[in-house]
Amino acid sequence: MIRKLRPPKTHVKFGRYYYVDKNKWTALSRVDEGLRELYRQLAILSGSPPGCLLEIFVHYAETAMLKLAPSTQEQYSYFFFGTPGKEGILNRTFGHLMPGQVEPTHIAQFLQNSEDTGGAVSGNRAKAALSSVFEHAMRKGWAKVNPCRGVRRNKERASKVRIESASLVSTLDRAPGHFSLVMQFAYLTGVREIDIILMTVAAVTPDGIRFIESKTKKPAWIEWTPTLRELVREILEARHEAMTRQYVNKYRKPRDLPVHDRLFTNRFGKPLTMWGITSNMRRLETDGWSFRAIRPKARDDGGNRNVIGHTGQMLEVYTRERKLVPVR
Repeated sequence: MIRKLRPPKTHVKFGRYYYVDKNKWTALSRVDEGLRELYRQLAILSGSPPGCLLEIFVHYAETAMLKLAPSTQEQYSYFFFGTPGKEGILNRTFGHLMPGQVEPTHIAQFLQNSEDTGGAVSGNRAKAALSSVFEHAMRKGWAKVNPCRGVRRNKERASKVRIESASLVSTLDRAPGHFSLVMQFAYLTGVREIDIILMTVAAVTPDGIRFIESKTKKPAWIEWTPTLRELVREILEARHEAMTRQYVNKYRKPRDLPVHDRLFTNRFGKPLTMWGITSNMRRLETDGWSFRAIRPKARDDGGNRNVIGHTGQMLEVYTRERKLVPVR
């Protein structure tokens, strides 16, 4: 497996990967940058076409994936490369294989395992990412077929979770300060998770919150209410405090202050990420609902004010008050 065996002629020294050939050590990338950066540097050094699927993941991420929506890029990158300390599911399962070694039966088994472990939907999304990689590899001449074609996806069921107000309030009370502000913003505005992550400070304007929806590519405008205006003021204050807070690391070296334009940050001032939302929700141990369930809750509690901007059939999809079972 790739996660256990480094590429040939690569060695680790003082926290950095090196390529060693004829006793010549060529610095590549830092170990904490992960396998994606290692294989990118190896590709630059060798100039040869990718071999195993992990190398193709890197090439795809550096080229074709850049044409996708930001939310899709982040999701695919998570499947390929994972997060610090956690390996990507596609790398762990297929990264060490050559494209010709992957067959439809392997894809079907991957989907079945995802379903058996409670990740049926996540398995479908990972399969879509892998299929895109194979299509890219076929265009480049690195693969002859796409083994994902013709393999039936896992069955997906619409969510039947509705958040009770008492459960939401209890969760907000237990959430860390910076993340509680994120959840409150999601509830008051009904903004999608990815749009919250990508929202910039420039979205805060005198007449409301203005941004481009990542899904529709259309401009969105949320008018100010007294409650929303006060919340955004707290968010800006928390952001400023987190980004300017000085401390020293374990080596007693002061940290470099983060520089970015994202509105929402973690407690260290770095941009909020999808993984950050997921990990915070896991630690909160909610009553069976996820962060995304806040959006339908915002629609249900919005009354005549359609905070999510949907009409017609899609509006009915997000209206869960009368037809779904509440979580207690």
